[in-house]
Amino acid sequence: MKIILNELLPVTSIKIQPILNEYIDQATDLLSIDQTEVEGNSYWNNESQKLRLSLNIKANLSQACSITLLPVVYPINIDVSILFSTEDDEKADYVLENEIDLAPYIYAEIFANKKYRVFHESADRTLYEEADDSFKPFADLEEDLKKTRRWSKMAVPFRRTGKTAKRKRRTHIKLAKPALVVCPNTGEFTLPHRVTPNSGYYKGQLVLEKKVRKED
Repeated sequence: MKIILNELLPVTSIKIQPILNEYIDQATDLLSIDQTEVEGNSYWNNESQKLRLSLNIKANLSQACSITLLPVVYPINIDVSILFSTEDDEKADYVLENEIDLAPYIYAEIFANKKYRVFHESADRTLYEEADDSFKPFADLEEDLKKTRRWSKMAVPFRRTGKTAKRKRRTHIKLAKPALVVCPNTGEFTLPHRVTPNSGYYKGQLVLEKKVRKED
């Protein structure tokens, strides 16, 4: 099925059974794709020049066994959303064209969602597991990480504290400047609402008399 932009409605239903075996040569382990059924809708926005396909893809895949290379058949059922837009749109999956053939895009979604490896019922999986265990390129790195986790009991900050952040945090650590007033009688500085220590005056009145020591 091909989509032609000039003939698109805002919402168009899609129901096709594409033949995708012509794309099988691009995969080494995929043998065939049969009984492919695609259903869904296309949503076209003429103002933003965006085409979104919301599809459900069903198919039977035949894939080579990872050990014996015998065919393993299993079904696949996936829901996908594909966005076509202009080259400026970074969120688009593909660039929008005047005529779009759906077959290669459907094949790409099936290939991306197929199993990474499959095993035939006659395959001896222990041989595969032993071969997997013998190849450990990051074994030394894993051992170093285990040692590091074992001995590092103190929390490590994500990044060092910069000078600006450290100094801003310490801005409140400072001496407070006391509020002082001038005594109208003596002209000396004193704390507000308190008796002047040297003269004994408070609000222009003498409240404390200064004792004079008598000399012998």
